[in-house]
Amino acid sequence: MRQARLESELGGRIAAWSARQHGDELETAFAEFQPDGRPLAGAELQLFVTWFNSDRELRGGGTPVERYAARPELDRLERELAARVASARLGLHRVRDVAPGRWIELEGVLDGAACRVQSHTVSLETARWDVLLARVMPGEPLPSLWGPVLTFLPSEEPELLAELARLAAERGLAADPRGLEEASRAGGRELARFVPPSRLVERSFFTAEGDPLVLARAVWRVADPAAAFTALDSPPELLWMGESEEEAGDVFQLTADRAEACANRPPLPPGALCFESSFSGWPDRIGLGTFVLDGRELRFDAVSEARLAGALEVVARLLGDGVELVEREVSPFEPDAPRPRRRAAPLAREIEAELLTAHYRRWLDGPLERLGGASPRKAACDPALRAELELLLRGIENRADRAGREGETWPDVGRLREELGLAAELAA
Repeated sequence: MRQARLESELGGRIAAWSARQHGDELETAFAEFQPDGRPLAGAELQLFVTWFNSDRELRGGGTPVERYAARPELDRLERELAARVASARLGLHRVRDVAPGRWIELEGVLDGAACRVQSHTVSLETARWDVLLARVMPGEPLPSLWGPVLTFLPSEEPELLAELARLAAERGLAADPRGLEEASRAGGRELARFVPPSRLVERSFFTAEGDPLVLARAVWRVADPAAAFTALDSPPELLWMGESEEEAGDVFQLTADRAEACANRPPLPPGALCFESSFSGWPDRIGLGTFVLDGRELRFDAVSEARLAGALEVVARLLGDGVELVEREVSPFEPDAPRPRRRAAPLAREIEAELLTAHYRRWLDGPLERLGGASPRKAACDPALRAELELLLRGIENRADRAGREGETWPDVGRLREELGLAAELAA
């Protein structure tokens, strides 16, 4: 902690000195970094200051940090620390392992070089397979991170590499690891402002069948609740889930065969998210909606008009004249801002883990669009698909790591690599 405090104090002195000594170039650099002239604050301001001091060449050569480290009036300790700061160059690093509050195990995205860095703060927010845009500063007993760190998802790594290739081409550099590494250092300004294109794609939401999400509800008046219960208890189409914990009544899930329901799913737009649920004991069926039988009232909720239409047909077929439709409503689906996750009860967590485990068991043999229609198991045997499969696996492991830190349920996804026979080859 003392070392981190000394580094922070030095950073402040370097920033103040460079502003006094090179104020004119600081203003020019700001116009380069922020062409619209909008004031910077917080993390953006830190990114700009660090880029200017560590990466931007001054007239006559050298960066502000290099000029500061060469000042003859510095004492030995400050000169050594400043020299270490000057040597911390921007790069892309893949997180291989992390001990929150202590260290991060990094692997160079471009050269594969591994190193462990001490980190008391960044390590608290970092998960396995995150990609960090960061400066690694040499030091003892371990290197450390200098300046602000930008974190990207595993799925965004190809977009970062594409941006590096663009920066290299602009500067006449080769698209090999050495050229891309030079581009990452010369293009610090662009990288600090880079937003992966996938983040700019507007999210859209669909059912597993490919229908747009809406909020759909129907309510019926029931003539004979006991007869309705008997008719609705008809697995596997309708699965009795017990009594509702949130509202009065018995809960039934309307289900469908997964393969049949998804057979005609149309191509979905970029950024589309599909929602799917499954049930213990019925791994090949998906949930289409929820019935609640509450005395003489029967309610159904779903997330598509097609599912609501299907529920109306099911009720007409099973209950016939024994029910009367009194309400039918469809409204837009508007996802709320993320809300704090309520910690599930032990039994609920156990069920959730079982469902997730079943999902990933099916995932191994299910066709995936990102793999050209091949299943992960088939892709593991195809050298042309292994790189994309590796990104998919890293994304799953990344989510599992974050879920574990937050106390959420997640299965042991480490077994996926074992099932695919890729534990040794792709994890190396």
